[in-house]
Amino acid sequence: MSEQEQKRQRVYDLLDVGISQSRIAEIVNMEVRSVHHIQQAKNDGKGIKRAPGSGGHNLKHTPAFLSDLKAKINEDPTISMVRRSRELGVSDGTVRIAVHNDLGLKSFVRVTRRLLTMSTKEKRLKRCQKLLTFLKHHGSTVKIFSDKKIFMVDQVHNHQNF
Repeated sequence: MSEQEQKRQRVYDLLDVGISQSRIAEIVNMEVRSVHHIQQAKNDGKGIKRAPGSGGHNLKHTPAFLSDLKAKINEDPTISMVRRSRELGVSDGTVRIAVHNDLGLKSFVRVTRRLLTMSTKEKRLKRCQKLLTFLKHHGSTVKIFSDKKIFMVDQVHNHQNF
């Protein structure tokens, strides 16, 4: 007998003795609502067993589902979770929970970035070399040369990712 069935049996026995529902909930460490449902089932003659098919959770989170999801993510990680859930025929919440909790992955919002052409890469390289040679000869003086549109020291922080 499982722990849940043992609790239900104990509630059933305490109801036979005539103890109040709130006191039974304290004794068994259970919600009063659950005690009330057990008493209703007892009065209807249904017994202590749960209805078949009830109490099942995470029925979609099978090892086969998780391995299929991981394979699809590895195949193309750029597809959104909503689209992935439509492909698999489950809700997007199921995919989110599976990705975050079961697979231990983290999703990020894609950020548009400036396109770096070969000419801009060459300009950056020359500027950085000039800056390094300046710092070699003038170590006590620090000057930062930057072009606000192209030359970035820090990466942009997207608050939607955290």
